[in-house]
Amino acid sequence: MKAMPELEGIRMALNQDELKVVLRKVGEGVESFFKNFPNTVSLEQVHQERLGKDGKVARSFDQGFQYLLLAHTEKWGLGIEEHRATPQGERAALGGYDQGLMLTAGFASVSLLFHPAYQNGAGFRYLGRQSLDRQETVKTNDSRMFLAKPDRTWTFDNLNGESPPGKEMYVIAFAQNPQTARTEERFSTDEGSALILIQGLAWIDPATFQIVRLRTDLLAPQSKVRLQRQTTEIHFKEVSFKEVANAFWLPEEVSVTVDWRGRIYRNWHRYSDFKLFNVETKEERKAPLLPAPPDQRK
Repeated sequence: MKAMPELEGIRMALNQDELKVVLRKVGEGVESFFKNFPNTVSLEQVHQERLGKDGKVARSFDQGFQYLLLAHTEKWGLGIEEHRATPQGERAALGGYDQGLMLTAGFASVSLLFHPAYQNGAGFRYLGRQSLDRQETVKTNDSRMFLAKPDRTWTFDNLNGESPPGKEMYVIAFAQNPQTARTEERFSTDEGSALILIQGLAWIDPATFQIVRLRTDLLAPQSKVRLQRQTTEIHFKEVSFKEVANAFWLPEEVSVTVDWRGRIYRNWHRYSDFKLFNVETKEERKAPLLPAPPDQRK
Protein backbone atom coordinates (compact mmCIF):
# COMPACT_ATOMS: atom_id res chain seq x y z
CA MET A 1 0.00 0.00 0.00
CA LYS A 2 2.89 2.34 0.72
CA ALA A 3 4.63 1.54 -2.55
CA MET A 4 1.44 1.72 -4.64
CA PRO A 5 -1.05 4.18 -3.10
CA GLU A 6 -3.48 3.61 -5.97
CA LEU A 7 -4.48 0.39 -4.18
CA GLU A 8 -6.23 2.43 -1.50
CA GLY A 9 -9.73 1.06 -0.89
CA ILE A 10 -9.06 -2.43 -2.26
CA ARG A 11 -11.03 -5.31 -0.72
CA MET A 12 -8.25 -7.82 -0.15
CA ALA A 13 -8.80 -11.40 -1.25
CA LEU A 14 -9.01 -14.04 1.47
CA ASN A 15 -7.53 -16.74 -0.79
CA GLN A 16 -6.31 -17.45 -4.33
CA ASP A 17 -9.29 -19.56 -5.40
CA GLU A 18 -10.31 -17.19 -8.22
CA LEU A 19 -6.83 -16.65 -9.66
CA LYS A 20 -6.76 -19.67 -11.99
CA VAL A 21 -10.10 -18.83 -13.62
CA VAL A 22 -9.25 -15.13 -13.97
CA LEU A 23 -5.89 -15.86 -15.61
CA ARG A 24 -7.46 -18.37 -17.99
CA LYS A 25 -10.18 -15.98 -19.15
CA VAL A 26 -7.86 -12.98 -19.37
CA GLY A 27 -5.41 -15.12 -21.32
CA GLU A 28 -8.12 -16.10 -23.79
CA GLY A 29 -8.89 -12.44 -24.41
CA VAL A 30 -5.24 -11.51 -24.89
CA GLU A 31 -4.72 -14.47 -27.23
CA SER A 32 -7.69 -13.36 -29.32
CA PHE A 33 -6.38 -9.80 -29.38
CA PHE A 34 -3.00 -10.71 -30.85
CA LYS A 35 -4.49 -13.31 -33.20
CA ASN A 36 -7.10 -11.01 -34.73
CA PHE A 37 -5.51 -7.57 -34.38
CA PRO A 38 -5.74 -5.49 -37.60
CA ASN A 39 -3.27 -2.83 -38.67
CA THR A 40 -4.39 0.47 -37.16
CA VAL A 41 -3.41 4.12 -37.12
CA SER A 42 -4.29 6.75 -34.53
CA LEU A 43 -3.38 10.26 -33.50
CA GLU A 44 -0.77 10.38 -30.73
CA GLN A 45 -0.14 13.44 -28.58
CA VAL A 46 3.05 13.32 -26.53
CA HIS A 47 4.08 15.64 -23.70
CA GLN A 48 7.68 15.13 -22.50
CA GLU A 49 9.25 16.57 -19.36
CA ARG A 50 12.55 16.53 -17.50
CA LEU A 51 12.55 17.63 -13.89
CA GLY A 52 15.26 19.64 -12.20
CA LYS A 53 16.84 18.85 -8.84
CA ASP A 54 14.17 21.00 -7.20
CA GLY A 55 11.45 18.73 -8.59
CA LYS A 56 10.13 21.41 -10.94
CA VAL A 57 9.88 21.04 -14.71
CA ALA A 58 13.19 22.11 -16.23
CA ARG A 59 12.34 21.33 -19.86
CA SER A 60 9.28 20.17 -21.75
CA PHE A 61 8.25 19.47 -25.32
CA ASP A 62 4.98 18.63 -27.11
CA GLN A 63 4.63 16.78 -30.38
CA GLY A 64 2.09 14.77 -32.34
CA PHE A 65 2.24 11.78 -34.67
CA GLN A 66 0.28 9.38 -36.78
CA TYR A 67 0.83 6.25 -34.69
CA LEU A 68 0.87 3.01 -36.66
CA LEU A 69 0.30 -0.39 -35.06
CA LEU A 70 1.21 -3.16 -37.50
CA ALA A 71 0.34 -6.77 -36.69
CA HIS A 72 2.93 -9.48 -37.25
CA THR A 73 2.00 -12.29 -39.61
CA GLU A 74 3.59 -15.17 -37.69
CA LYS A 75 1.61 -18.35 -37.07
CA TRP A 76 0.50 -17.22 -33.61
CA GLY A 77 -0.05 -13.64 -34.67
CA LEU A 78 1.99 -12.43 -31.69
CA GLY A 79 3.69 -9.07 -31.54
CA ILE A 80 2.87 -5.60 -32.80
CA GLU A 81 5.23 -3.21 -34.55
CA GLU A 82 4.80 0.44 -33.60
CA HIS A 83 5.85 3.31 -35.85
CA ARG A 84 5.48 7.08 -35.80
CA ALA A 85 4.76 9.03 -38.98
CA THR A 86 3.70 12.53 -40.05
CA PRO A 87 0.06 13.30 -40.97
CA GLN A 88 1.17 12.81 -44.60
CA GLY A 89 2.46 9.30 -43.82
CA GLU A 90 6.14 10.19 -44.09
CA ARG A 91 8.96 9.50 -41.68
CA ALA A 92 8.42 11.56 -38.52
CA ALA A 93 11.19 13.54 -36.90
CA LEU A 94 11.30 12.40 -33.28
CA GLY A 95 11.64 15.58 -31.27
CA GLY A 96 12.81 16.19 -27.72
CA TYR A 97 16.19 14.48 -27.91
CA ASP A 98 18.12 17.69 -28.51
CA GLN A 99 16.46 19.15 -25.39
CA GLY A 100 17.67 16.21 -23.33
CA LEU A 101 14.25 14.58 -23.17
CA MET A 102 13.20 10.94 -23.52
CA LEU A 103 10.68 9.36 -25.90
CA THR A 104 8.81 6.18 -24.95
CA ALA A 105 6.73 3.65 -26.90
CA GLY A 106 5.62 0.02 -27.14
CA PHE A 107 2.53 0.09 -24.92
CA ALA A 108 0.20 -1.98 -27.12
CA SER A 109 2.17 -5.17 -26.49
CA VAL A 110 2.49 -5.03 -22.70
CA SER A 111 -0.52 -7.33 -22.20
CA LEU A 112 1.41 -10.13 -23.94
CA LEU A 113 2.56 -11.11 -20.44
CA PHE A 114 -0.95 -12.53 -19.87
CA HIS A 115 -1.02 -14.56 -23.09
CA PRO A 116 -1.43 -18.30 -22.31
CA ALA A 117 1.87 -19.04 -24.06
CA TYR A 118 3.73 -16.59 -21.80
CA GLN A 119 2.02 -16.82 -18.42
CA ASN A 120 4.60 -19.32 -17.17
CA GLY A 121 7.16 -16.54 -17.45
CA ALA A 122 5.73 -14.68 -14.46
CA GLY A 123 4.20 -15.17 -11.04
CA PHE A 124 0.66 -13.92 -10.40
CA ARG A 125 -1.31 -13.16 -7.27
CA TYR A 126 -4.96 -12.20 -6.89
CA LEU A 127 -5.04 -9.19 -4.56
CA GLY A 128 -8.78 -8.58 -4.42
CA ARG A 129 -11.37 -6.17 -5.87
CA GLN A 130 -11.19 -2.42 -6.16
CA SER A 131 -13.45 0.33 -7.42
CA LEU A 132 -11.94 2.60 -10.08
CA ASP A 133 -13.63 5.77 -8.88
CA ARG A 134 -12.78 9.11 -10.41
CA GLN A 135 -10.01 11.03 -8.69
CA GLU A 136 -9.06 14.68 -8.50
CA THR A 137 -8.54 16.40 -11.85
CA VAL A 138 -6.51 19.56 -12.34
CA LYS A 139 -6.38 21.84 -15.40
CA THR A 140 -3.01 23.39 -16.21
CA ASN A 141 -2.36 26.84 -17.66
CA ASP A 142 -2.39 25.48 -21.21
CA SER A 143 -5.81 23.88 -20.59
CA ARG A 144 -4.46 20.34 -20.35
CA MET A 145 -6.46 18.14 -18.03
CA PHE A 146 -4.43 15.89 -15.76
CA LEU A 147 -5.39 13.33 -13.18
CA ALA A 148 -3.82 13.65 -9.74
CA LYS A 149 -3.01 10.25 -8.27
CA PRO A 150 -2.72 9.69 -4.51
CA ASP A 151 1.07 9.79 -4.74
CA ARG A 152 0.79 13.14 -6.59
CA THR A 153 2.08 11.84 -9.91
CA TRP A 154 0.15 12.97 -12.96
CA THR A 155 -1.45 11.35 -15.96
CA PHE A 156 -3.86 12.47 -18.64
CA ASP A 157 -7.40 12.49 -17.32
CA ASN A 158 -9.41 9.61 -18.74
CA LEU A 159 -12.27 11.76 -19.95
CA ASN A 160 -14.23 8.94 -21.58
CA GLY A 161 -13.60 6.38 -18.88
CA GLU A 162 -12.98 2.68 -19.34
CA SER A 163 -15.69 1.67 -16.85
CA PRO A 164 -18.52 3.26 -14.87
CA PRO A 165 -17.36 4.95 -11.64
CA GLY A 166 -17.69 2.58 -8.72
CA LYS A 167 -17.47 -0.64 -10.72
CA GLU A 168 -15.20 -3.11 -8.95
CA MET A 169 -12.31 -4.65 -10.86
CA TYR A 170 -10.19 -7.71 -10.19
CA VAL A 171 -6.69 -6.61 -9.19
CA ILE A 172 -3.88 -8.99 -10.15
CA ALA A 173 -0.25 -8.48 -9.13
CA PHE A 174 2.46 -9.97 -11.35
CA ALA A 175 6.24 -10.25 -11.49
CA GLN A 176 8.34 -11.75 -14.25
CA ASN A 177 10.56 -14.68 -13.36
CA PRO A 178 14.18 -14.15 -14.55
CA GLN A 179 14.52 -17.90 -15.17
CA THR A 180 11.36 -18.39 -17.24
CA ALA A 181 10.41 -14.97 -18.68
CA ARG A 182 9.81 -15.11 -22.44
CA THR A 183 9.01 -11.43 -23.00
CA GLU A 184 11.46 -8.63 -22.31
CA GLU A 185 11.68 -4.87 -22.63
CA ARG A 186 14.76 -2.98 -23.74
CA PHE A 187 16.00 0.31 -22.35
CA SER A 188 18.36 1.95 -24.85
CA THR A 189 20.60 5.00 -24.58
CA ASP A 190 23.57 6.38 -26.51
CA GLU A 191 25.80 4.65 -23.96
CA GLY A 192 24.29 1.19 -24.36
CA SER A 193 21.16 -0.81 -23.66
CA ALA A 194 19.84 -3.35 -21.18
CA LEU A 195 17.06 -5.92 -21.18
CA ILE A 196 14.72 -5.35 -18.26
CA LEU A 197 12.05 -7.39 -16.53
CA ILE A 198 8.95 -5.94 -14.92
CA GLN A 199 6.47 -6.36 -12.11
CA GLY A 200 3.16 -4.60 -11.65
CA LEU A 201 -0.61 -4.55 -11.30
CA ALA A 202 -3.50 -5.22 -13.67
CA TRP A 203 -7.09 -4.10 -13.20
CA ILE A 204 -9.48 -6.49 -14.95
CA ASP A 205 -13.19 -6.10 -15.69
CA PRO A 206 -14.98 -9.08 -14.07
CA ALA A 207 -17.72 -9.01 -16.72
CA THR A 208 -15.51 -9.13 -19.82
CA PHE A 209 -12.12 -10.15 -18.36
CA GLN A 210 -10.51 -7.35 -20.34
CA ILE A 211 -7.51 -5.51 -18.89
CA VAL A 212 -8.65 -1.91 -18.43
CA ARG A 213 -5.57 -0.58 -16.64
CA LEU A 214 -1.95 -1.66 -16.16
CA ARG A 215 0.88 -0.40 -14.01
CA THR A 216 4.41 -1.74 -14.51
CA ASP A 217 7.64 -1.13 -12.59
CA LEU A 218 11.16 -2.47 -12.88
CA LEU A 219 11.68 -5.86 -11.31
CA ALA A 220 15.05 -4.50 -10.20
CA PRO A 221 17.15 -1.38 -10.95
CA GLN A 222 19.59 -1.70 -13.86
CA SER A 223 22.99 -0.38 -12.78
CA LYS A 224 24.47 -1.15 -16.22
CA VAL A 225 22.55 1.76 -17.73
CA ARG A 226 22.01 3.63 -14.42
CA LEU A 227 18.25 3.06 -14.57
CA GLN A 228 16.73 3.24 -11.09
CA ARG A 229 13.02 3.47 -11.88
CA GLN A 230 10.64 3.04 -14.76
CA THR A 231 6.96 3.24 -13.90
CA THR A 232 4.36 2.99 -16.65
CA GLU A 233 0.61 3.41 -16.22
CA ILE A 234 -1.66 2.48 -19.12
CA HIS A 235 -5.40 3.11 -19.38
CA PHE A 236 -7.08 1.08 -22.11
CA LYS A 237 -10.13 1.95 -24.21
CA GLU A 238 -12.47 -0.29 -26.17
CA VAL A 239 -12.12 0.55 -29.86
CA SER A 240 -14.47 -0.69 -32.58
CA PHE A 241 -14.14 -0.53 -36.36
CA LYS A 242 -17.16 -0.90 -38.65
CA GLU A 243 -15.10 -3.06 -41.00
CA VAL A 244 -14.21 -5.57 -38.24
CA ALA A 245 -16.61 -7.58 -36.10
CA ASN A 246 -14.47 -7.68 -32.95
CA ALA A 247 -13.71 -4.74 -30.67
CA PHE A 248 -10.16 -4.21 -29.39
CA TRP A 249 -8.86 -2.74 -26.14
CA LEU A 250 -6.06 -0.32 -27.00
CA PRO A 251 -4.01 2.16 -24.94
CA GLU A 252 -5.77 5.49 -24.71
CA GLU A 253 -3.72 7.29 -22.05
CA VAL A 254 -0.25 6.43 -20.81
CA SER A 255 2.12 8.00 -18.30
CA VAL A 256 5.78 7.03 -17.91
CA THR A 257 8.14 8.13 -15.13
CA VAL A 258 11.84 7.29 -15.45
CA ASP A 259 14.71 7.83 -13.03
CA TRP A 260 17.84 7.62 -15.19
CA ARG A 261 21.31 8.82 -14.19
CA GLY A 262 19.79 10.65 -11.25
CA ARG A 263 17.34 12.64 -13.38
CA ILE A 264 13.57 12.29 -13.50
CA TYR A 265 11.76 12.15 -16.85
CA ARG A 266 7.99 12.10 -17.32
CA ASN A 267 6.06 11.42 -20.52
CA TRP A 268 2.35 11.49 -21.22
CA HIS A 269 0.81 9.89 -24.29
CA ARG A 270 -2.78 10.24 -25.46
CA TYR A 271 -4.24 8.29 -28.41
CA SER A 272 -7.41 9.12 -30.34
CA ASP A 273 -9.13 8.82 -33.73
CA PHE A 274 -8.36 5.12 -34.23
CA LYS A 275 -8.72 3.87 -37.81
CA LEU A 276 -7.80 0.77 -39.78
CA PHE A 277 -4.60 1.03 -41.79
CA ASN A 278 -4.36 -0.90 -45.05
CA VAL A 279 -0.69 -1.69 -45.70
CA GLU A 280 -1.33 -3.20 -49.14
CA THR A 281 -3.13 -0.08 -50.34
CA LYS A 282 -0.30 2.11 -49.09
CA GLU A 283 2.29 -0.07 -50.81
CA GLU A 284 0.53 0.23 -54.17
CA ARG A 285 0.80 3.99 -53.82
CA LYS A 286 4.48 3.85 -52.89
CA ALA A 287 4.65 3.14 -49.20
CA PRO A 288 5.68 6.04 -46.92
CA LEU A 289 8.97 5.78 -45.17
CA LEU A 290 8.36 4.71 -41.60
CA PRO A 291 10.69 5.59 -38.74
CA ALA A 292 12.80 2.94 -37.11
CA PRO A 293 11.47 1.58 -33.80
CA PRO A 294 11.89 4.22 -31.07
CA ASP A 295 14.82 4.03 -28.69
CA GLN A 296 12.61 3.55 -25.62
CA ARG A 297 10.38 0.53 -26.10
CA LYS A 298 7.77 -0.51 -23.56
